[in-house]
Amino acid sequence: MAYGTLANVHQAKGEYTEALKCLDKVLAINKRIGDKVIDLSAYVNIGNAYYNQNQFEKAITYYEKAIKLNADKINNTSTEGTIYINYGNAQLELGNLKQAFELQQKAIVIGRSNNEPTTLFQAHLNLMHYYLKKKDFENAYHCCKEALEIGIGILGDILEEFHRISFSEKVSSAYFYIIVIGLELNYRSSAFYYLEQSKSGALITLLSNLDYVPRFTSNPSITILLQKEKKILSVIKAIQIRHLQSDPSIIEPGTIAQLELSLEEVYQVIEQYDKNYVATRKGRNLSFQEVQKLLET
Repeated sequence: MAYGTLANVHQAKGEYTEALKCLDKVLAINKRIGDKVIDLSAYVNIGNAYYNQNQFEKAITYYEKAIKLNADKINNTSTEGTIYINYGNAQLELGNLKQAFELQQKAIVIGRSNNEPTTLFQAHLNLMHYYLKKKDFENAYHCCKEALEIGIGILGDILEEFHRISFSEKVSSAYFYIIVIGLELNYRSSAFYYLEQSKSGALITLLSNLDYVPRFTSNPSITILLQKEKKILSVIKAIQIRHLQSDPSIIEPGTIAQLELSLEEVYQVIEQYDKNYVATRKGRNLSFQEVQKLLET
């Protein structure tokens, strides 16, 4: 629906009142169509819009509607995990700690069952905030450490530049908290380790999004491989932003996996000539010293 796409644009720009108007129109139009999936998406997005305006009670109302609709008519467990995460955040903001904890735990169960690292990353990070409110720094530290390990893995798998930068901000937040909590617990060596790793992660993300030109570009084989890399990345980018299009295309199952496999084959060959180029493009986590050496070359 065009109004749904427009609502996403308004949400991204922080124009939540306008987003809500569009989502109301989506629900009104869908009354004639009767597509429960559209209703589910609208309920979640309305909840998010209210949450972002600090209207947590209203947000909860729509998250509960979404959960009920999903359970009764749709049974989309992937979406359910995201709803529980957002619902739990709203409860935490209202000081309802018991409900917040239970909802994040439900999200973790769903994330593990469906092998959804993004759900697991966010739920563990939210549990960290729960424990911080209770001043339970030990459990907060372990939740943050779990989230960070998952987040680093996710970051290494993101190929499209905008999404890499966006998600790296969430990983940076996890680094910040684990350093602060570590210092609170007097885990000084661990805090220093994560400080160094965070520097490496930030720099490697920056480098991976620069116009880094590999060595041996005069080699015809490398030139062909770089052209192939560019083509694959452009296709992956088009797939990842298709939800912003008015008429998103349908992606055949296994398409992204095949593209990633082709990209990995390209990098395996390029790596024989220039390991630094592949390291930056794949966003592999280096030590701070390795990054410094890379910058000097």
